[in-house]
Amino acid sequence: MIPSAYQMLLSAVERQCQSPPTIFQQFLTHYNTFPRQNLQEGLLALAYQCGLKAHPQGVRFSRYCTLLSTTDDPFLSNTLLLGLTYQNEQPESLLPLFASLLTILSYQEVGEALPFPLTWLLYEASSDMVAAQAMLDPVEQFAQALETFGGLCPNAQSCLWFTQDVGLPQPGPTPLLALGCKGSLSLEVQLQTAQHDLPLSYGNVLPNAAWRLLWALSSLKDAREDILLENFYDAISMPADELIAELAQLPPAMETLPASWQIRHWLLGLQASRLHYTHFLTPACTITSLLTDTPSNGSEQIPALARARLHFCLLPDQDPLTVLQQTQQHWQEHGFTDLQISRHFSYAPVQTPLQASFVQSAIQATTQAYGQRPALLPWTAGPFPLSRLKMPVIVALIEENVVDDDLPGSKQISALAKQLAILIWQLGHPKTVS
Repeated sequence: MIPSAYQMLLSAVERQCQSPPTIFQQFLTHYNTFPRQNLQEGLLALAYQCGLKAHPQGVRFSRYCTLLSTTDDPFLSNTLLLGLTYQNEQPESLLPLFASLLTILSYQEVGEALPFPLTWLLYEASSDMVAAQAMLDPVEQFAQALETFGGLCPNAQSCLWFTQDVGLPQPGPTPLLALGCKGSLSLEVQLQTAQHDLPLSYGNVLPNAAWRLLWALSSLKDAREDILLENFYDAISMPADELIAELAQLPPAMETLPASWQIRHWLLGLQASRLHYTHFLTPACTITSLLTDTPSNGSEQIPALARARLHFCLLPDQDPLTVLQQTQQHWQEHGFTDLQISRHFSYAPVQTPLQASFVQSAIQATTQAYGQRPALLPWTAGPFPLSRLKMPVIVALIEENVVDDDLPGSKQISALAKQLAILIWQLGHPKTVS
């Protein structure tokens, strides 16, 4: 039988969502009055009034990170980490934090203490590229922030991270959970054949840095998109059969994307379940930039210097440093000994087993909150550095296009608040909810 305290908590969540406190209305007034760039400021003020504490340690992580917690010292407690990737210009990206405040108020209303502290790590996905280029790469900075937090908080039990991007368009009203993240290896490759550009008339008898770099890059992958590094695929750990079967049940949300990008079709004519399998269950090797120095006078010459940025998207148990070594060895064996290779950033993949109690609790909480079982992904389609936390992680998709004026009472807010309330209760009282 479900305990009465649990029933009272769910009823309190319903009341909080239907009639939010005055401070929530004050937040909406703030949001509708001031520019959207002040959205974080208003929401943080709201968080403080609900009892969350801002921690100056957040500054040490990254200029893009904010740390909030219900405890004075989240690093010494068995906290549940709630992560959020948000954008100031997209208020719906902050809905999970908004919902968690209603959950905290619901616990307070029924006189129940939280079974463990909650800690929020908020990451602003900044579009300020000028500021970003003046400092450490934002992706690597964020990855280092997560690693720092994970090292300082070894007792954290697990992490539920909310984002608007898991590499799959919103599958209608269906909630979606990804049980991990792909890894990443970003390389900078440079090749120099002379001290300066050379006359074009000697193009048939002098080395060309651009051609040589193109040949080196083309040796990595064939026309079938297979990556040709020796032993590259050997370490990959495939997800459970149940998760692979889930991919076949995903709605065809990706079918319209090529047309929206003015592309005729997906690579190799992929569609339906084969498209999902390839998108989620295969690694990728992508050239993201290819440059040569252009003479200031605009004349055509043989380039002496060529550069490229190369990115590997990795699956669980593929180690970025091992892939770097495989790439170096491949080019050595193919005669490209003059390439200069440097690692831009990297982080390993992470996978939380389907059978893990945290995953099962999250599935049950999401099912009860949304009235339907969530769609499950083995991991996000794109890389995300949550492996740096060194704890079990689940990534939850945030619904987009929520109407601003309906923020406090929206179905999404209600579902998120119930999801968090049920998950927190289940993790804190594992024997009282079936």
